[in-house]
Amino acid sequence: MSIICEKVAVFLEWMDESGDPRMKELWLMGSPWPVFIILAAYLYFVLKAGPEFMKSRGPLNIDRIVMVYNISQILISLYIVKKAFQLLWFQDNYRINCIEIDYSDTDLAKDKIFITWIYFFSKVLDLLDTIFFVLRKKQNQVTFLHIYHHTMVLSFSWSILRIYPGGQVAFFGTINAFVHVIMYSYYFLSILKPAYKKSVVEEIFNAITTNSIRCCYSSRSYGIIVDRLQFSQICCSTYNSTRRNHVYFVLELLQKSLRTTKK
Repeated sequence: MSIICEKVAVFLEWMDESGDPRMKELWLMGSPWPVFIILAAYLYFVLKAGPEFMKSRGPLNIDRIVMVYNISQILISLYIVKKAFQLLWFQDNYRINCIEIDYSDTDLAKDKIFITWIYFFSKVLDLLDTIFFVLRKKQNQVTFLHIYHHTMVLSFSWSILRIYPGGQVAFFGTINAFVHVIMYSYYFLSILKPAYKKSVVEEIFNAITTNSIRCCYSSRSYGIIVDRLQFSQICCSTYNSTRRNHVYFVLELLQKSLRTTKK
């Protein structure tokens, strides 16, 4: 046990020394313990406390709350996409092959840091998806992949952004936020008008989210326990391969949409 505690202490010290000091000042970013506690409470509720609480109860009618939540997620994701283009992609020093992180003390650099934190915090809010599933007794949607996805996304978001806030990883964050705009719009419409669940929107939604998960997890598989220079090179290399994947994805999506429309 003492060896484990020693390893954890060494890791926390390394994280504190290697992390970007600007991120340390933001809420939930100073230490991994708050995120660990949030995830532990999340897992306890969705796997044990929540199902037991709902066992002898009917599904809660929280459609209005979920709709407000979906609209909030749409607005947050739209804001992230807008600021990503404004602060990064439309800048004069933008390089399509590789984007270095901005370590300057300018207002632009501070705005980039803040938007990366907004992205991280949106991953905390994403945990409400599963909680709503439990309260609405849609336990069939609380799958291992669903829980694993939310747990890993939040863990990796904190770890990566604590060390490398911005730069090339913003490409994946922009894609993820754009997918969330479509995803939560679909969730909102499916509650507002259930008939949308059977429309072509579902085909497009499934294709987009499947591709998003595939490309994001392929990028995360490289790991983060590397120094900043190595991590920057990995992000640039991963970005180039992922960009090619999305060209094929767009063509595949258009083909699926046309095929579905003809039926």
